[in-house]
Amino acid sequence: RNIQNSRKDRLSIHGFYKIGKIIGDGNFSVVRECRNRRTGQKYALKIVNKARVKGKEYFVENETAILRRISHPNIVQLFEEYESAKEIFLVLELVQVW
Repeated sequence: RNIQNSRKDRLSIHGFYKIGKIIGDGNFSVVRECRNRRTGQKYALKIVNKARVKGKEYFVENETAILRRISHPNIVQLFEEYESAKEIFLVLELVQVW
């Protein structure tokens, strides 16, 4: 795993990843496909809207803390984290559903 202890800023994510189409959404976030600009590797990018989680930030922190520690074939892997004033970005393993 290549996980940073502190979240990188939003400007960095656009430099490293090309952000693509929406592949999922939920109450607090949207998930988009993204591609590493250097390697071409595809990932899932979970974009959490901070305004929507206001007062429930512990949900995001708890999920992120668990993903940092767990390595299991049935649980998506967290690779990197980025953060801006309005959003949290989680670069996750992209699972192809057939």
